[in-house]
Amino acid sequence: MPHLLTQTVFSIRLSTKFLSDYLAVGSDTNFCRIPMNPHTAQKLATLFGASLITSKISDHIYTKAPLKLAPFPYTPGNANETVRKFIEHNDRIEKQKVGAGGKNGQLIAGIKKKTSFCLFAWQNNPIK
Repeated sequence: MPHLLTQTVFSIRLSTKFLSDYLAVGSDTNFCRIPMNPHTAQKLATLFGASLITSKISDHIYTKAPLKLAPFPYTPGNANETVRKFIEHNDRIEKQKVGAGGKNGQLIAGIKKKTSFCLFAWQNNPIK
């Protein structure tokens, strides 16, 4: 279910709809978040009639998220592009989410370098 955030900028009220979490493959109970580069994110945004959002909107979404989880770095190398690594990363996120009392569908922030388009957003993150 999309979330809605509104803010007023220069006397103009803006509304943004976006998903609560990252794009995942699977069902509501058995899924894995998948990484993507900006090119792939743009293709998906175009496919779904959405758009990539600015870092300012992404920062606004981050401040409004009730659940903020700590990001964790990858060790550089080609192993980061394997399905095993995607699953491992997803499992770490799920463990953090459950430990913090989070639930599926809740707005979550901070766990990845975000490619969220409205339906997702690129969130600046200290981990590169």
